[in-house]
This record gives sequence, structure tokens and C-alpha cells, in this order.
Amino acid sequence: MLDINGNVAGLVKIVKEFVGYRLSTMPSQSGTTPSVFQNRSQPPKPPFPYVSVDHENIFPVGYSQSSQYLDSNLDEVDEFDYIGTFTIQVNGGTNDDVLSICDEIRSRLFTTKGKRLLKDNLINAGLLRTGQIVFFPTRLSTDFEEAARVTIDLWMRSQIVDTTTDVIETVSVQGDLFEDI
Repeated sequence: MLDINGNVAGLVKIVKEFVGYRLSTMPSQSGTTPSVFQNRSQPPKPPFPYVSVDHENIFPVGYSQSSQYLDSNLDEVDEFDYIGTFTIQVNGGTNDDVLSICDEIRSRLFTTKGKRLLKDNLINAGLLRTGQIVFFPTRLSTDFEEAARVTIDLWMRSQIVDTTTDVIETVSVQGDLFEDI
């Protein structure tokens, strides 16, 4: 099955590694951590700048399964490919340079270290492409809040394992086999 939340959690770890030094911190079980979180977890709003990560949608690639095989335990494995769109949004004040932070995240995904972190932290997924950075300021009563968002498309593979598959291991044939041409 697809592990959407696992991939969001993986992206959170990757963003902390990339730009954690440029962000505010928030409390964690082991002290403090850079302010990067899964958007749907709704922690108390940390001070600026902070980053939220979320998933937008998934859609199948093609119309059927991409492969089907028996694994080493003779269980049937069906695989399906998907593209998942995720968002990484940097929020900050006017002096927090959210565009630069967002660009650093997007650019680092293509570095050697970025590719290794993607491989180590994503579950049956890999980077397909990134979108352009979208910037939007919001006027507050006394100041501006700025945000920059980039979309990340991941190629994801879902596996369904059927442990109840019947396998014919041997066949006994008596007599002659005929093939009619």
C-alpha cells in the first residue's frame, strides 16, 4: 500500500537537514528541533520562519498494475505506480527571506546529498520533478506575513501482497501429450 504519511514524514526530515539552520525552533521530546512539521499535525504556531509539508493528491500512472510476480515465499505481489504531489511551504516575516529558503530546499533535492536523503527517507518513492516556487505576501494588521511554496512530485510504488495465493509446484502427467497443429 502507499505510505503517504510516511513520505510526508520523510520530507519533513529532509527539509530539517537542508535548511534547519535557517529556521526557528520548536519544542520536541529531546529538547528543540527546527520548525518543520506536517501541516495536518497542527502544532502550536511556531515563530517565523517555519516550514510545513503536506500532500495534495495522488493519481495512478496508467490504468492497471505495473507488475505482478511471486516473491521468495511464493506470495503474489501486485505493484501499482502513482504520482504523488506534495507541498513544502516556507512561512515568515518580511525579513525572513522565505523565497531564498524555499529555493534552497528545491535546489538541494537535486544534489548528491539530496538524492541520498530522498533514498534514505522516502518509502517506495523517488523524486520525479519539482514545480516553480510561488510567492504570496499577506498583510496582517501590523505587518506582512510572507510564504513561498514549491510542489514536489514523487513517483511512488504501491505493493499489495497476497499470502493466500495457491501455487502448483508439480504436475504429474500420465500418457502422451499431444499438440494439434
